[in-house]
Amino acid sequence: MQRVLILQHVLKTYRLALFEQMHRQLAEQGIELHIAFASPDAVEKTKGDNCEQPPASYYSLIKTWQWRRLTWHVMSQPGSYDLIIVEQANRHLFNHYLMLRRVFAGRPKLALWGHGYDHQGHKKSWRQRIKRYLMGGADWFFAYTAPVAEYARSHGMAAEAITTLNNSIDTRVLAGQVYEYRRTSAKTEGLPVLLYCGALYQHKRLDLLLQSAQKLYQRGSISKLIILGAGPLQDTLPAADWLDYRGPCFGEDKARAYAEASLVLNPGLTGLAILDAFAAGLPYITCDLPVHSPEIAYLEDGVNGLLLPPLIDHIVCSVAAVLADSAEMQRLSQGALTASRQYSLQAMSTAFCNGIRQCLSTQEAG
Repeated sequence: MQRVLILQHVLKTYRLALFEQMHRQLAEQGIELHIAFASPDAVEKTKGDNCEQPPASYYSLIKTWQWRRLTWHVMSQPGSYDLIIVEQANRHLFNHYLMLRRVFAGRPKLALWGHGYDHQGHKKSWRQRIKRYLMGGADWFFAYTAPVAEYARSHGMAAEAITTLNNSIDTRVLAGQVYEYRRTSAKTEGLPVLLYCGALYQHKRLDLLLQSAQKLYQRGSISKLIILGAGPLQDTLPAADWLDYRGPCFGEDKARAYAEASLVLNPGLTGLAILDAFAAGLPYITCDLPVHSPEIAYLEDGVNGLLLPPLIDHIVCSVAAVLADSAEMQRLSQGALTASRQYSLQAMSTAFCNGIRQCLSTQEAG
């Protein structure tokens, strides 16, 4: 039986469903999947979305050595695997070791899983050049989205060695819970509710979020803004009548908030939270900024949400106009539900497993 290892710096709770599906699918194909991960540091712990102990027998918790931002993942017997998949991160020194081992020992094969380039950095920096160099030395590349796959191809990665994953999370339970809350809760007439769900740090542009929400409240367009999440900036949130801060929420608490909301406003960095909004049938509104994660590719302006300039008055006017137009809200909501079906976890798991199988078969042929 062939053995594959996915090495994660930290293990996010939202990845558990993906790895469970992949473990099952690959086992049916005679491939043994293992997941290794390290404990979250103090900053990661504030996000409240990490696993700190192995959740199943095919997971292992490993140690790391760190010097400033450089990290060495302590892994024993890497040669016992046929393929190791690592995050595309320059500072993970074990990646560089695996690349050298691949060259001189020929085993294991090495695949990168990543964004292609640092979406929050300068595309022409030395860090980006190192990323491109390392990408060219890997056997396979698992791209988060189609634009990332195109970036990899345009920078020398063979098209046949790239798998587009369309990065996703399991939103089926959330969608079902939101539907049930809406079906069983007494409908109340009142002003719309905005929702923000995500970590609270600089790139999320909480300044735009809070100032826009305050103005929308003052002009009578919304009743409140619900914020779900935690992070370094959570202590800067104001105490205000229009702000309902609930901290990091999961399960039914999270679903209840989405069921209350009319749309999601996240002016800053967009990541996987866009899929939660789509699963709940909520239009997703963000700003045109250079810091977005690859999942911004799922946003179709005017179809399932809005992409706005990062100007408070523009955000306020656009959000108010959408909320006041029931036909437009219905159209955008339907677009969100359509996108949710397109970017499913099952599709991502199948693509990932197919790419692993193709990479391993290429190895056998070589």
